Order: sequence, then C-alpha cells, then structure tokens
Amino acid sequence: MVMLFLALLCVTAYAQDDYTVIKSRLSLEIPYSLGKHKAKSDNISGNLSWDPEGKSVTQAEFSLRAETLKIKDQKLKCHLLESLTLDYEKSDFPADHVCEDNILPASGKNSPAYPLISAKLLSPVKPGEEARLEWSIHGKTHAENIPLTIALDNGAKTMTVKAKWKLRRSDFGIIVKKFLFIDADDSIPLELTMTLEKKK
Repeated sequence: MVMLFLALLCVTAYAQDDYTVIKSRLSLEIPYSLGKHKAKSDNISGNLSWDPEGKSVTQAEFSLRAETLKIKDQKLKCHLLESLTLDYEKSDFPADHVCEDNILPASGKNSPAYPLISAKLLSPVKPGEEARLEWSIHGKTHAENIPLTIALDNGAKTMTVKAKWKLRRSDFGIIVKKFLFIDADDSIPLELTMTLEKKK
C-alpha cells in the first residue's frame, strides 16, 4: 500500500501537460545582395511539454518545411530555397542558379537536400527567461538563446508563445549568391507567434 502511494506521488510530481501547435505565424527578412525581402510561413508543426508545478516548458520541438516560406516574387523564393536547401558540395549552386521556371528540380544533384528547418529546446525554460534552442538548418546545427513570451489561456487549454530574435546565416553555412561584388547581410531577423492546444 505504501509503495502504491509513493508511486502515485511520483506520477503526480512529474505530471506534465502536452501541447501541440494549432496556429502559427513566422515572419522573417531574407538578406540578398541589394537589401532584404520579407517572407512568412504559417505552417509550423510541433509539440511542447509544460510542467504546471514548476511553471516551465520542459521539452519542445518545432519544424517547418522550407518550401512553405511565402515570398511574393517566385524567382526570389526559388533563389532562397537554393540557399537554404541545396547541398553545395553536389549542386551546381552557388556557382550558378539552378531554378527551372522558378522551381527547384524534384530530383538529382540540384534538388533539395535539406528541406526541413527545425528547432529543439535544450533545457527547461520559464516564462520571461531565454530559451536555449538548437536549430537545424541547411544540414547544420547551432544553439541560440532566444527570449520567449509564454502565456496560458482559456484555463490552460491553450498556450501562446512569442519570440523575436536574429539568426546568422554564417552559423549554418548559408550562401547568398553575390551580385557583382556585393555580398548579402549576415543577419536574419525573425518574429514568431504560435498558438498551442493542450492534448486531451
């Protein structure tokens, strides 16, 4: 009886609430040789675990497919996907652009090798603290501290997560093809809002 009580106590102590993304919006400014272009995506998927006792996020993983990034100019979008998704060691890019009718080839050396952008929480984080996230972009990983705003809504049935930060393309070996001798800015400003729903 005592062992059963202790077991139930442990389960209660470590109980976590799991949430899944139901709505998202990511906006970013993509550098190119003559300035920056605005892009966005509303196709982020992912989950996180919330410790209601410790009031902290204990686990989180999110991802999006690079092809879901939206830019008004389809030619520029294809050039962006060249930079983000191609394996430079195999592809003809960055020596040459490889888009065909503003679309990357579906197969072969110039097709996307790294179609997914993902992030994983490395340690628990409380609202107002900086989250240590490991990003996987263009086949490389890099950890960044990112300030998060976390709010529980509707009696903890939903959660809103917001963040505003910058990544450096050089941390992921991302190349933007030069225009003449002009190189692109290294900084990529991002802004994220996600709504997550508690799993039943």
